[in-house]
Amino acid sequence: LGFLALDALSQTSFSKVSGNYGIADIAMALKWVKANIKGFGGDPETVTVLGHGSGATNVLALSVSPLAKDGEEALLARVLLLSPHARFDTRLRTAEQHNRPLLLDSNCQNADAATEAACLRALSAADLLRYSPMHSPPYWDAATPDVTPFDLPVAGKHRDGLVIVDGSIVPLSSWEAFADPNVIAHVPFMVTVMAEESDAEPRLVNTPAEYEAAVTERLQSFGSFWTASRGDVRFDHEALALYPATAYTSPLAAYETMVTDLTTLCPLKRLMGLAASSTTMPIYLGVNTIRLREGVSVNSLSSNGFSTPLRPAPAFAAQHSFHALDLILYFQDESHYQLWGPDLRAAAGLQEVFDHFARTGSTESFNHMTATSAKTYAWKPVSDSVDFEVVDSLNYRTNVDVAVIKGAWTDPFHVTMQTHYHSQQCDLWSRDAIDRTYAAAA
Repeated sequence: LGFLALDALSQTSFSKVSGNYGIADIAMALKWVKANIKGFGGDPETVTVLGHGSGATNVLALSVSPLAKDGEEALLARVLLLSPHARFDTRLRTAEQHNRPLLLDSNCQNADAATEAACLRALSAADLLRYSPMHSPPYWDAATPDVTPFDLPVAGKHRDGLVIVDGSIVPLSSWEAFADPNVIAHVPFMVTVMAEESDAEPRLVNTPAEYEAAVTERLQSFGSFWTASRGDVRFDHEALALYPATAYTSPLAAYETMVTDLTTLCPLKRLMGLAASSTTMPIYLGVNTIRLREGVSVNSLSSNGFSTPLRPAPAFAAQHSFHALDLILYFQDESHYQLWGPDLRAAAGLQEVFDHFARTGSTESFNHMTATSAKTYAWKPVSDSVDFEVVDSLNYRTNVDVAVIKGAWTDPFHVTMQTHYHSQQCDLWSRDAIDRTYAAAA
């Protein structure tokens, strides 16, 4: 819902484009906030937009959209994003073609664009979901139903994203837009990634042998790449060498870190590097390694979407830094699960950092409402590295500083900066074969 692009809808719209209705909805909501927030004791000049997962990707798109401004006035003052996907580059005509199965399934196909569009607009929300092309290729490959953002890719199998590069609401792809100082919103960005995103849907990888087999199963389809020093190197062999199971708390943690780097962290290092090169505003990137005291059952990716698992805990219980844990900790939503002492301390630390950024747009400045915080001040912008480097190419090398957020039942909340966080691993995932295959949008 909110991102259906079809030729008939484009032809019959004022702007001659379709899709990205969800982005326009966010902009409309922000106009209301801007006009009314004073009535709630807020400041219309310091509106922070928080997004999570697909919502965070939508806010990324809004930040490079003309809709981010109401005339000459910016609708947002800072952007706080939890686990966005960095890549949106599906063009309008491609999306329209990919969505055509919905016309057949809904019996709306008609030679007349106006008739076709009227039929589509008469469909209920339930009908749209029932006929959604998200259940068919290329959004969800029917031949490989486990092609998801929570697993390693397979060559030739990928998901298209929701956000569409339509030349109007979203004028450019993420890579093009964030590299252009005339397009990107000049506001502070704070972006975080959970260290083991895919732990929300953990794969059954319990032993080193299962780990090696899972990596080989997915990555061997990419074949090999050539290096001057070693000749041909297989992708799966290099991945296993860069993520040895012995370097992690478990083989599953190694696998999930690999998935997170490939699908989320490494693309975001590239994107935030481009952003830092295009604006003088501070850009912050962090990896959140916070874990709960016990495994939980993830029922939905929302602030109240997890609960105490069955006893004994099933194999599919989330035990690591899983997708949506940051959302749960920030809002301290205990609808279905009760946080206890150490969990609450980690949540309080995360809230302190995020709230400080929302109030000030920085981790270093403070106003009369806040006190100086060692936790927030430890988090520096990505461009603070002495060897800050951004090269926008297919085989890109992007060196940006990354904040590592720590806090678990055995470890108090704290933030430390790392200059070359997983840079060698990101070099592997930036190679053309994988970079182009995983269209990585949720």
